[in-house]
Amino acid sequence: MEFVTFDSVNKVWKGPEINSIFNPNASLGEIILSVLAKTPNHITQISYDTGQKITCSEMRIKSICVTENLKKLGYKIGDRFAIVSRNNADVAPIVYGCFILGTPIHCLEPNFEADDLAGMFRLSKPKLVFCEEFNQDFVIKALEICELHDTKIMLFGESSKGENIKKNLFTKSSNTNFDYYLPQLIPNPDQHPAVILCSSGTTGPSKAVFISHSQLIGQITSHWEAHYDDSYLLFTTIYWVSSLVKLIHATASGMTNVITTEPFDPDRLCKIVELYKVTTVMAPPMYVAKLLEKLENCTKQNLPDLSSIRLFITGGAFVSNDLRIRLQKFLKPNYGQVVIGLGMTEIAGLAIMSYPINKMGAAGLLRPMFQAKIVDDDGNRLGYNEHGEICYNYPYKFLGYLSNDKANKDIFDEEGWIRSGDIGYFDVDNQFHIIDRKKDIFKHMGHHISPSEIEVFLQQKLGIMEFCVVGIEDLEDYPAALIIKPNGFEMSENNIIKIVEENLPAYKHLKGGCYFIEKLPLTPSGKIQRRIAKLLAKELYEKRQKIEEKK
Repeated sequence: MEFVTFDSVNKVWKGPEINSIFNPNASLGEIILSVLAKTPNHITQISYDTGQKITCSEMRIKSICVTENLKKLGYKIGDRFAIVSRNNADVAPIVYGCFILGTPIHCLEPNFEADDLAGMFRLSKPKLVFCEEFNQDFVIKALEICELHDTKIMLFGESSKGENIKKNLFTKSSNTNFDYYLPQLIPNPDQHPAVILCSSGTTGPSKAVFISHSQLIGQITSHWEAHYDDSYLLFTTIYWVSSLVKLIHATASGMTNVITTEPFDPDRLCKIVELYKVTTVMAPPMYVAKLLEKLENCTKQNLPDLSSIRLFITGGAFVSNDLRIRLQKFLKPNYGQVVIGLGMTEIAGLAIMSYPINKMGAAGLLRPMFQAKIVDDDGNRLGYNEHGEICYNYPYKFLGYLSNDKANKDIFDEEGWIRSGDIGYFDVDNQFHIIDRKKDIFKHMGHHISPSEIEVFLQQKLGIMEFCVVGIEDLEDYPAALIIKPNGFEMSENNIIKIVEENLPAYKHLKGGCYFIEKLPLTPSGKIQRRIAKLLAKELYEKRQKIEEKK
């Protein structure tokens, strides 16, 4: 079977056509309960923070308790909730309980402050919010801003400050038959939202994204081969679609989720991998860069043992060949594999992966059931090796953005395909190559410049790992670089500007400047917030211009 085919007449690439092993006309709750019942003694979740292990049977019972207790409190199918939490041990049964009941849950970043939360609460108007003690005050203030006075709050943990999740939702009822439990019927799961997620926010304000039960079921069906002795580590919270799909996919495929409330740290990642023999890790390129900085400065004697890793998945931004090659060196030969993933929140996860066929330089192949086309600025379809925007078509349709008519109009083209905003091309092997985000490409000296082209050069030539190239507006967009200076790095900003001038064409020269900074503006998942980076670069450029004028 060919992994991807190309229809040369209609200029459409097609991923493998496979039937879902899960019923897309069922609800996620039905599927989760069915899977958990099959292997009751299997460990489905381990908390690194506490060492607590939860079996499938315990997860199933907890999830049912959540559903039944929510019913007793008067909540019903269609009510909207919100969750504002780190990856603690009780997040999964709360999410699964909501899936069973049919209550869409708005997944929000736990470090959001009141104004950010209020912006999201205005859209989803949750009737119940699950949060932690450390962010409870922000949640209360956000609800006050939105005048959602009837919205209740429940807290994770043992806090005495408010309603407690454990006390209110995990209590067993003698009236519940856990052995023969019939979940809530969810009519039209392809139209019923399972979650409300936030768009990435890397190039502008986040939007509230409706994701259906069927969309998520389709994603977990065809992720990658998984085994019951596999374990999965991801530091980001379910605010991010990658984390949510990882949670569901791991449970549905019999893997073990290894969770922690602690933020990403290279030492912590290595320690968790060694302790639990983690087989699958997912981290964005910026986290990979930090990990490599640690690994490449280790002696052979104190090098962490990462031999258990079978798949190290990265993506969400351009991934250079250099990064892939350097990371691959630390994985077990003929076993560990660096995998690139490309997708978007609106399609509920990944559309392209460099698995099972990994071609250097390419982002990968279309995943099963996806169709793609490459179009120019006028919407004309393009063929092999022609650069344009990739658009997706998928059997389980995106439900749209909540209360955002303009965004709902802009995301779809005239044929109903989803515009990705990614610029790239397919080669003759049907492998997709990403060039950059459409919004990140800028024009200088009559040339369109992709920041990734300059970034790849800087990474390969200078070995720097944490940096960002943007276009800053003056008379036209000038290329500028923001760089976190590595330990022991002796070049000056002017040295870097000169090296670029000596090696790249004039229109790629850093006329906007090169600036050493303490930290880059990142999303909580480790992606660069280029909109903010561009403002920072412009501010530094203008300061330098004023200094030059005074000389």
